[in-house]
Amino acid sequence: MSIIRWMAATVQSASRIYCEVRETKAEQPGPGALSMRRKEPAPGLVTAKELVTEQLRMAAVLLGCLFAAACVVTASAAPYDYTYPYSDFGSGGIEVTFADAQGKTDEACKALSLSVRAGDKVTLPQVPKRDGMAGEGWALTAGSSKVKYLPGTVLTITKSICFYEVQSPVVTAAFIGAGGKKAGSITVKKGEAITFPYLKNTARYSFLGWHTKKGRRRNPKYLTGQKLKLNKDMTFYGVWYKRASDKVPARKAMLLPDPAVWRQVVIVGDSRMVHTRVYLKNHIGKTRFKNLPLTFVAKPGITLGDFLADENGEQKLLRILTKGDTTLPAVLIYNLGINELRPGADVSAMAAFAIRFLMNLRWKLDAYNVRFYLMSVNPVNDGIAARSLADIVEYNRLLRIGTAGAYDYIDTFTWLNRNGYTTLNDEGTDDGMHYSAATSLRIFNYAMEAVKFNP
Repeated sequence: MSIIRWMAATVQSASRIYCEVRETKAEQPGPGALSMRRKEPAPGLVTAKELVTEQLRMAAVLLGCLFAAACVVTASAAPYDYTYPYSDFGSGGIEVTFADAQGKTDEACKALSLSVRAGDKVTLPQVPKRDGMAGEGWALTAGSSKVKYLPGTVLTITKSICFYEVQSPVVTAAFIGAGGKKAGSITVKKGEAITFPYLKNTARYSFLGWHTKKGRRRNPKYLTGQKLKLNKDMTFYGVWYKRASDKVPARKAMLLPDPAVWRQVVIVGDSRMVHTRVYLKNHIGKTRFKNLPLTFVAKPGITLGDFLADENGEQKLLRILTKGDTTLPAVLIYNLGINELRPGADVSAMAAFAIRFLMNLRWKLDAYNVRFYLMSVNPVNDGIAARSLADIVEYNRLLRIGTAGAYDYIDTFTWLNRNGYTTLNDEGTDDGMHYSAATSLRIFNYAMEAVKFNP
């Protein structure tokens, strides 16, 4: 502070002396006046002009030092950020403007425009929202469908420029749930795919999927996890199967293997087949069940890997299917898979493993008059079961292709969706995966019908 005061006093003094010298010099003798010789200063004395010059020089030096110090302090501070939000600029002579896709500037675009200085940096703003459109970015020509710059891009501006919106039309899928209530919506760019969501079962209804017509009770047009390209706004209605309509087949209507026709019918499965075995035994009676040429090789929670390692499953199947009178055909129905498809499972790897096993087993039993069937892994409710319906669809597809020609395919998955199913078991538990007695026995009958007509 004292340096600044001294500098001010020095400059003030120098200015006053300089002005006095100018006034003295201006007082020239008029005509007829005595001429006056300027008295030279004594040696070692400083003239007023020299004093002025010296004081101005010192002031300049000090000003230069202060300026240099200020530069050092500024340089040592945090780097100066020359990238401004578009709204922080003052007038700088260079105009950055924004327009819609047709080149028109409405209020939304005007609010984005700004003036900057040459070399300033600009962060491009978000594209204004338009009804039925999705803002993708900015272009340098009107009507362009290709994005040149995304929102958030930082650009150095050197001249006036206009950015044009790149907008894409969007479409919406609306979903209507139980009782006509809105269950949500999905908005995508026109031509992009939506993935159908799930809905949980209710106390009285099982959710099967989606349809474009409301009031459907069976046969959904789209399943949970299925993808569909959307080119227009659409509404989809939940397909709800009424559980009260799920009826147990009459005893006389049950299709049971005839020991005069079949040597043995073997069904390989998991907990769902364990339940089917119990339901069937209770439904037709223990004695009748015991006399059937029918064996369930099933265990809760089992995978194919478990079946081969812990249960020695392949040897068990070979023993069952090679004994007895081989002039009568035996049947193998394979229905493992639901436990392979836990969350995060590699569906392709699981399918490849099963295909290798099934094809090898087929070769080993080729000489023993065995008919081979692959039953689809059957549907679940994604909203309850820890399984993905989309994974089940893909797993079934891969197994069907991989065993084609060696195994006949029993497509109970499609049949259940067309005719309805219930995952509420007789204990009143709905885990979205295990079926009621009625559904389980209907599945068994469907499988026996496929075997019956392909002896």
